[in-house]
Amino acid sequence: MLGQHGQVELHVHLDGSFRPETIFELARSKNIDLKVANVAELKETLHIPLDSVASLAVFLDKFPIMIAPIVGDLKAIERVTNEFCEDIASQGIIYCESRYSPHILASNESNKASGEQMTARNVVIAISKVFEEAERRLDVKFRSILCCMRHLPELAEEVLELCTEFRDKGVCGIDMAGHENMIHVDPTPKEIIDVFREAHCRGINITVHAGESGEAANVAEAVDKMHAVRIGHGYHVIDDDALYKRLGTARVHFEVCPCSSVVTGSTKPSRDDHPLKRFIEDGVDYSINSDDPTITGGGLSNDYSFVMERLGVTQQQIFQSNLNATRAAFLPAAEKKALVSRLLKEYTSDGYQLDM
Repeated sequence: MLGQHGQVELHVHLDGSFRPETIFELARSKNIDLKVANVAELKETLHIPLDSVASLAVFLDKFPIMIAPIVGDLKAIERVTNEFCEDIASQGIIYCESRYSPHILASNESNKASGEQMTARNVVIAISKVFEEAERRLDVKFRSILCCMRHLPELAEEVLELCTEFRDKGVCGIDMAGHENMIHVDPTPKEIIDVFREAHCRGINITVHAGESGEAANVAEAVDKMHAVRIGHGYHVIDDDALYKRLGTARVHFEVCPCSSVVTGSTKPSRDDHPLKRFIEDGVDYSINSDDPTITGGGLSNDYSFVMERLGVTQQQIFQSNLNATRAAFLPAAEKKALVSRLLKEYTSDGYQLDM
């Protein structure tokens, strides 16, 4: 039933969605040693099972492996982006906001040594072009969110300028990602805070990774100092009752990624303890997303199966999450209204009663 209706994805990392087959093929063609003998071994290396004990650090350690054959290679970037679009369309997703760091995809040491360094701007242009072509071919709307990285504050200003330049050319927002800090002992760099304040002044849509493995104070910082209207993950907001109530009332949107929340050790995989259940019960604005399918082992449908089987989430609540996601999407009002109308027509025709 779910696959028969349109779905919306707000939080999926492009560089966490590469096909293992493509990673292996490109690595072999470039003589890059991934320490695996075949695709099956690569999948096993990249995948973190739901019942394993992991951490956000272990999760993030998978990315250098995934991107090694891709970075600094324009054709490879175009290929994996096109494959990403095909994979998104095959799941019945009709609107997708994909995020990535253009700087991390831009260049590697061998490119720098040869003087053929690709720029972050080149990356944004290439990905935006593929998204535009895929939108026409696949009838799926694609947008990009550009990520500042916590450990690369010196690059944040350029990310802001790219968001500004391409805001009407496929880039819909800015994000901060990377290993989450504890702000009381490791404050978010001032350069990044300042960039997000300027992004707000420029009217750029803002989402921030916060409260995933870190504390509720990170979520407060993202909203109060960085002007985020959406929070990537945000699970630990429930540790601060006053903050939780305030952000719930303010309709801050939480981009929940159920499977990754478990394999990063950020939440417990039980129906009584997972923050998603609290969000649903308390009427907090939430959506369900896949985050990094190559690591979790599946796309959005995988997360739907997990929340239904392990957390007791109903099909109607999943439909509601898609409607919530559409309303929180970084789209112009007219496009958002059309998308909401399309989903409401599909869902209510089957008799589902959703919060309008």
